[in-house]
Amino acid sequence: MEIGLTENQRIVISMYYLEGKKIPQIAKELGKGKSAVSRTMKRAIENLKKINKAV
Repeated sequence: MEIGLTENQRIVISMYYLEGKKIPQIAKELGKGKSAVSRTMKRAIENLKKINKAV
């Protein structure tokens, strides 16, 4: 089983943590709903935790 982030997860995480954008702003820029962005963030964080444990 491959552990990693999807392209969409990488984009959302980068926008949030590196660019300092809020979820509503990310959703607007990506043309997605706020709940979809929140779910993507949650899954990305879960995947990052799995990656951290695997290291």
